Amino acid sequence: MTRTIRSPVVKRNGRRALRLLFSVHAAPVPVDLAMAAARVALAWIFIYYGAGKLFAAFNEAGIHGTALYFDNVAHLHPGGLFAVVAGVIEFGGGVAVALGFAVRLAGIALFGDMVMAMITVTWATGINSVTTPPGYQLNLALAVLALIVTLLGGGRLSVDAIIAQRLGATRPRPELEGRNLLGLGTAQRGGAELQAGTETLSSISRTCVKHRPTTKSRSSAESIPTSGTPGRT
Repeated sequence: MTRTIRSPVVKRNGRRALRLLFSVHAAPVPVDLAMAAARVALAWIFIYYGAGKLFAAFNEAGIHGTALYFDNVAHLHPGGLFAVVAGVIEFGGGVAVALGFAVRLAGIALFGDMVMAMITVTWATGINSVTTPPGYQLNLALAVLALIVTLLGGGRLSVDAIIAQRLGATRPRPELEGRNLLGLGTAQRGGAELQAGTETLSSISRTCVKHRPTTKSRSSAESIPTSGTPGRT
């Protein structure tokens, strides 16, 4: 009995969570193009650093060198574990953002990665520092961009948009909703005014019919001579 009751609730909550995760706001084409460009730029930077941590690509340190850096500079222990976690977040999150798949989940992970980098390493050196380690300006810019992607989603040029269409999670633009509400209000006011005008015309028509003289009354009035006309003998 407990399973029978809980199963629909869990299923409904799971569907709501998926709609929230993959929801996409309908927007003008320039906005979708701007979101796609921001995603590509953000993805390329994180793929570069993540691949360097995991696979020693682009002449980077790889797992071993990154683990030593985390142990000695960032004071994160064990360094090997944090090196793998950071590499997976940056590389996997970059690929997800590039494809537009689960953009909100990937964006919040990348945001947390940059906040951790600022807390443990770069914040102490200040902004635009020429020393080693560098300043936090790059971490700050990437964190804000990842947060924007998290809040706005991937846009219609993304895998999330396809999933949202299947789930029915595509939301109309706020201005279109406002126009629809305005149109509905105008139509309601117009209908009310039309009804009031119809009732007024009906009232006037009933009043005219009520005070209209009958044919018999008009004949009697015509047979009675007026006081200004002398009677004939």
